[in-house]
Amino acid sequence: MKNSVDKKTVAEKTTKKSTEQNEKEIGKEYRWNLSDIYKNYKEWEKDYKKVEKQAEELVSYKGKLGKEKTLLEFFKKQEEMDKLSYKLYRYPQLAKDLNSLDKEAVENLQKVQFLFSKINTDLSWINSELINNREKIEKWIVKKEFSDYIFGLENLFRLQEHILKENESKLLSFYSSYMSAPRTIYSEITVTDVEWPTIKLSTGATIHDPTSGMRMYNEKLIAEFALRLNYAPEPDTISYLIKQGVKVCEIQGEMDERVAGISYLTPINAAKYMFRMLCSIIFIQSFREKKK
Repeated sequence: MKNSVDKKTVAEKTTKKSTEQNEKEIGKEYRWNLSDIYKNYKEWEKDYKKVEKQAEELVSYKGKLGKEKTLLEFFKKQEEMDKLSYKLYRYPQLAKDLNSLDKEAVENLQKVQFLFSKINTDLSWINSELINNREKIEKWIVKKEFSDYIFGLENLFRLQEHILKENESKLLSFYSSYMSAPRTIYSEITVTDVEWPTIKLSTGATIHDPTSGMRMYNEKLIAEFALRLNYAPEPDTISYLIKQGVKVCEIQGEMDERVAGISYLTPINAAKYMFRMLCSIIFIQSFREKKK
């Protein structure tokens, strides 16, 4: 048994070493030159902030798209933001494709995805406002200056019956980043071998297994959990109780390294657990009995 484990470890180390060697052996002429997009993430960060400001500016147009010049101005600024956003997304995305172990690329890709999700929510009113001004817009789009936008507008009006109202569109946009979470988690676990660093405490000690933890409850909440069958002491219930006014705070504690056994939270189990908690928080909490 020991020999088989040792052979597996050696095989894993050999595979990792050969992969790293292969990456180094690939000539520059066969790699993407991402410096054509940005020289570094410091330069990328400047455009990230610029897109944030552009999005804020677009939000200020809400309720003003009923004027021809204003609408045309809005479309041009939206187009500028879309072009810069594409560039902003591609840089970390292509860097991650080149090397899935590039932690900086992974982190910045997630960062820009969250930004896009926020922008999507902030601008969820656009389609509703365009439809509300359809009669006027249909007269304007025959003009030359609207030639770049006529296809999108006509398609929007064609699908008008299937377009959500502003409040419905905004509600759905809140969950856009979560809907793809299971696929993203599975992909990261099965495809990407990112070796995230161990947790280093302020004392200088490091933690290699962060899956352990402890929750403490006062007497009133212990009774709640004991008497209510659907009050499992899990993150979804904690999230629900916070919404009901329960005070939750994080207290620093002292934890020792695991002395025996292994965590049941393997990567696959962790993904399943996170998915269950996510579904519960989004879809089930609203139907729980209100806390009296």
